[in-house]
Amino acid sequence: MGTRNIIGSALISFALTACNGQREAGEGLILAVGSYSSADSMGIRVYRFDTGSGDAAFLCGMRGISNPSFVYPSRHRGILYAVAEDEGDKAALSTIVLDVERGSMAVLSTRPTYGGAPCNIMEAPSGGWVYTSNYSGGSITEFPVGGDGMLGEGREICFQGSSIHPDR
Repeated sequence: MGTRNIIGSALISFALTACNGQREAGEGLILAVGSYSSADSMGIRVYRFDTGSGDAAFLCGMRGISNPSFVYPSRHRGILYAVAEDEGDKAALSTIVLDVERGSMAVLSTRPTYGGAPCNIMEAPSGGWVYTSNYSGGSITEFPVGGDGMLGEGREICFQGSSIHPDR
């Protein structure tokens, strides 16, 4: 089946985004689920999701990333992005290689976001760049992405201003 029908899901927001082509007859969609958890826990889980019955079958999981609250499927087949929604030098974006056939995942690269609590990921429509939005401090970070899916060094883009809430 490959990984061309990946759905990314942030467990907290229940956001589902289908991508990477159409589903073939008889195939289930692949559902990647992130969560708030310690790096020792299985914070990312992957399921085969049957859209007809609503059943989900566990395929594999991964430890090693703290608070992977948002998972995003790349246009690179078999690649997921996941944030470590933490503060300081623990705030990061990781590229993960997903092999659905073997039921395995492994971190390919990890880069700091420089902005705290990265909470969203988006890939540029033309490819070559991926972005995180960072809740703490109101910034985004842009990362160049190599042809192999490896992340280059990120650049934080900071914004000025405030909201109606005095502490934000």
